Amino acid sequence: MLANGRGHVVGIASTLGLFPLPGVSDYVASKFSVVGFYESLAAELREQGHRDVSVTCMCPGHTTTDMFKDLTTQPFSLTPQQVAEQTIEAVKTNQRRVILPRVMHLTWMINSWLPGSWMRNVLYVTGAMKDMENFCAKR
Repeated sequence: MLANGRGHVVGIASTLGLFPLPGVSDYVASKFSVVGFYESLAAELREQGHRDVSVTCMCPGHTTTDMFKDLTTQPFSLTPQQVAEQTIEAVKTNQRRVILPRVMHLTWMINSWLPGSWMRNVLYVTGAMKDMENFCAKR
């Protein structure tokens, strides 16, 4: 891409690359690393003057795949098709980071302003913490 002077690199992380969640620290760490790698890569490309090589980091929330099939409290679940369509749109519009579903973007912004206990309380109130406890017990 650098030799051709154009291209687009896409990484699939997760909203768990933006929010810490107990019980799945290995998964969270891998997704945080994807987000960090793409942020760093975007900065490097910009610094080196590669304006026509773009980077997009997708951060989808719960996606209806076999990995999380037992989760029950996911009112904003995405299908793999929805994630794929949004990824194509992100490349076409040259978006650097996409958080899906869109409501999670607001959650991410609020989470960055409020104390860490806020997100934990939201997870308990919505039932997501119980889902994650069940998920972790089955791993």
